Amino acid sequence: MDWPEVELGCITRIRNGTVDPSRFPDETFELFSIPGFDEGRPEVVSGRQIKSVKAIVAPGDVLFSKLNPRIPRVWVVPNDRGFRQISSTEFWPLICDSAAVDREFLRYFLLSPLIRDRLSPSTVAATKSRSRIKPDQLLSERIPLPSPTEQRCIVDILDKANRLRYLRIEADTKADRIVPALIMRVLGSPKTWERGPHCKPLEELVRPVSGATPSKKVKRFWANDIPWITPKDMKRDFLLDSQIQVSRSALDETNLKVVERGSALIVVRGMILARDVPVAVNLCPVTINQDMKALIPKSKEVTGAYIWAALRLAKERLRALVGTAGHGTRKLDSPELMQFSIPQPSSEQLKQVESVVAQYRLSLERRQESRRLVEHLFAVSLRKAFDGSLTSEWRETHQKKLLQEMEHQASRDDVG
Repeated sequence: MDWPEVELGCITRIRNGTVDPSRFPDETFELFSIPGFDEGRPEVVSGRQIKSVKAIVAPGDVLFSKLNPRIPRVWVVPNDRGFRQISSTEFWPLICDSAAVDREFLRYFLLSPLIRDRLSPSTVAATKSRSRIKPDQLLSERIPLPSPTEQRCIVDILDKANRLRYLRIEADTKADRIVPALIMRVLGSPKTWERGPHCKPLEELVRPVSGATPSKKVKRFWANDIPWITPKDMKRDFLLDSQIQVSRSALDETNLKVVERGSALIVVRGMILARDVPVAVNLCPVTINQDMKALIPKSKEVTGAYIWAALRLAKERLRALVGTAGHGTRKLDSPELMQFSIPQPSSEQLKQVESVVAQYRLSLERRQESRRLVEHLFAVSLRKAFDGSLTSEWRETHQKKLLQEMEHQASRDDVG
């Protein structure tokens, strides 16, 4: 590669300045935050909804997350849409001072494996176990600078590849909406369950099992023996693993219990309950922490998959039961949960719901594999873009084939 390289500090600088939005309670702000990034859009909120100081940003700023670069988050602030624009202080706002770099080219560079590898967690400061990038570390990174024309060609192919990633996400979202509709065909609307003659409270159908946290001071309690499910793991419908595992010693020496495979798991405590009530099915034996409940069927009249399907369909009703603990966190108290009514299915209804769940799980596995491939192809394109491989010659040879494959994978929206 014969492209020149320059330090980011030669072509960008970090914008300084903060604002306390709570001082402007009636003003509307467009807030760029990490939760907003993860959901794919900035938040539009009033000043009274924001309780902490935020960074001032402007259209064209490139926002780079200070947190662990292994999970890259980069935003380009769009043109002013009528609101004052601010960002979480977890981002560095970069101002492009040079016409030598295209903002989108810079954004993709900051997303690329090249910079993620160099800014690994071992090279950045850590605060409370969270890796953070210092400004001098970021600005000292070197970026390859092909000609502006070449930059636009590279951005063009990466834009197409990135768009197909979002098509895959949209297809997944559409497929996920079909499942509740199929379950509702069998069980009817949750709005009618309270009046249904065949509905029973959960306490008559399941046995609740509580979780616990073994002492973090006892190292032998923490080993890769059995998954320990916490609310952080409850972003999936079917669970085979967890972020943290516990040892057999923890099971023998504490009150931690094993939850056998095929049970329904539900979050009963945590701020996630402010916007969702996560439920899942464990596909292997697991343990759970104290913010969770496992719902074990009392008889063969229901299964964990059935309980999961009914609760997933009735999330809006469940959310109405969520209260607030003394220190502000959200909670779903056991008495209210166990009095929550769902239909007791006939044998035919149970069979139909389990069939929907089985098809959904199979579809999910296929779609996850497609998504992994799309992400891998995008990562390959990113790496080639900044190691000099994504040249005009490479594009002519590979671009059509690459995008055809990505479009094929992105368009798969089967539900089984």
